[in-house]
Parts: sequence; C-alpha cells; structure tokens
Amino acid sequence: MSSVMKKILLLSLVLLLMFTIVACNDTADDVNDDATIKDSELKEPEHTHKWADATCAAPKTCKIEGCGATEGEPLPHTAMLVPAKDATCTETGLTAGTKCSVCGADIVAQVEIPALGHIPAEAVRENEVAATETEAGRYDLVVYCLACDEEISRTTFIIPATACEHEWVDATCTAPKTCSKCGGMDGTVAAHTPAEAVRENEVSATETEAGSYDLVVYCSVCNAEISRETIIVPATGCEHEWVNATCTAPKTCSKCGGMEGGALGHTEEVVAGTAATCTEAGLTAGVKCSVCNEVLVAQEVIPATGHTEEVVAGTAATCTETGLTEGKKCSVCNTILVAQEVIPATGHTEEVV
Repeated sequence: MSSVMKKILLLSLVLLLMFTIVACNDTADDVNDDATIKDSELKEPEHTHKWADATCAAPKTCKIEGCGATEGEPLPHTAMLVPAKDATCTETGLTAGTKCSVCGADIVAQVEIPALGHIPAEAVRENEVAATETEAGRYDLVVYCLACDEEISRTTFIIPATACEHEWVDATCTAPKTCSKCGGMDGTVAAHTPAEAVRENEVSATETEAGSYDLVVYCSVCNAEISRETIIVPATGCEHEWVNATCTAPKTCSKCGGMEGGALGHTEEVVAGTAATCTEAGLTAGVKCSVCNEVLVAQEVIPATGHTEEVVAGTAATCTETGLTEGKKCSVCNTILVAQEVIPATGHTEEVV
C-alpha cells in the first residue's frame, strides 16, 4: 500500500473517532437533562404543614416558622350580649351591644347616652334664724334634684332687721337687693347680662382630622360663665356624610364628626297639670319638647289639700223616734269624717193623771 493511501486511511480513522466522541457527549447531555427534569418532578415539598386551628380572627394557619400558609376562612364570631347601662343625672349611660365571647371584638358597638341632668325640685328653706328689731335673720334656700336628691344649689338669704330704716342697694347678678345698714336682703338676684360669645380652646381642622372650639358666653357684669358649647370643625378633605340636625345638635358628619349650622332647638309642648284633691296630690303644668321629649319645665307636685270639715247637726231623740249625734263631713268631697250615731228613742214617761 502506498504511503499516500496510508495517510488518507489514517485521516479517515481520526475523523470517525472525533464524530463518535461528539455524538457520545450530546447523548450524555440529553440523559443528564432528562434526569434533571425527572428529579425536579419528583422533588418532595420542603415540609408538611402543621395546621393551627382557625379562629375568629384568622383562618387555619401553618405553625411552622417562616411558612404562614393559610387554608379556608376565619370562624364566625360568637355573639354575646353586653347589657345597657342607664344614664343618671350626672353620669352617661350606654346602649346595649354585642361582642364576641371568644376574641372580645365588638360586633355591635355600644353608644354613649348623655347624662340626663338634674330635675330641680321646689326650693326649700333650711337653717332659718328669725330676724329681731336690731339683728338681721337668715335662711338657706336650697334646691334638690327630684330624681337623685343631690343638692343642686344653695343660696343664703338675709332677713332684714324688723326695726331697720333700710337703705337698699340694687340687686346684681350675684346678690339680691341688700340693705347697706343691716345686711337684710329682699327679692332675688338679677339675671346675668350675656356678653358676645367668644371662641376658646381652638384646634384647627386638617384634611383628615376634624378640629374643634368652645363657643363661650360670659356675663358682662360679673364675668360668670353662662354657657359653653363645643363646636366640631369638619375635616377639610372629608367627603362628608351629613346626619340631619336635631333639637340639641347641628348637622353632623358621620365620618369626621364635623358640624355645620346650628341645632334646631326644642319645640315646646305644654304638659297639662292636674289639680290636687282632698286626698291626692296634683301636678303643676310643665313643658316638654314634642320632638325629642326632653323635659324643659318640670312638673312640680302640689300637695293634697286635705279635707275641709263641716259640722253635720245632730237631732234629738223623742219618745217615739230615734235621734242622731253630731257628725262631720268634708264640704268639698262629702267624705264622712265623723259618722253620726243613732240615739235611741227615749220612750214615754208615764205620768198618773
């Protein structure tokens, strides 16, 4: 075989060997890729979830740290009644509500009921000291609450000395007409003179938060505070949802609490009184609001008048007819107060003729 042929044969063998090696490598890569896919398909999860039971606040949740997987929905709340609390003269109350007995969340929130305020009874005198010719007397005029008996006000009045030639000083907001010589008082204090309302405790509104201020009226004479009303200023960026004004509150936004305008004021309705009788107390006329039923002028008790005695004359018994003792009755209602008793007939008195 010639040398040329040997070289060609050798070159062919080398090329065949190279193609074989490349083909084997490609096949190995394909096998490795298939193995990788199969491994990924067969790969097991990182862990098996350990579930914590669902609650009112969260669904079933995996307890393994860093997992946080959930399943299902939270449980419904278990409603429990929260009883109402009555308002008193001085303390606010609460409407009934409901909350969850498991997690304590409010389901129906309780709403605050404003304190009722005292109901003044008729003023009574206490600690009376009679005046003499030279010395003034005194007494306390006290007003208690009809509902709770708490003392609402106490004013001390000086009774003029009986022999004093009084020199009177006019009544003011804080004192009735007063004698400069003996200190005696006459009448009651004068009404306050309201000054122009002023703003106090101002808090500016923001886009998201309501502001507020107190609108205060003082007496221009003695500077006593006559009234104070807190006004809520609407948040500047709130899309207001207005609740209509009532007797005691202006139009109010349910979202930010802002107020606009003024309260409507009460609509007065007379509550008829009842006359006292001999045995039953009566009531003075009063005034209430026909819209919200707030008592504006409380009715006061009129004591029973008691019976008015009238003598019922008796009749003397005779020989053949019974008589009656003297009795008493009420001249107003005719109730018998002292019943008449029968006096037996005396019978004949025999006399010999």
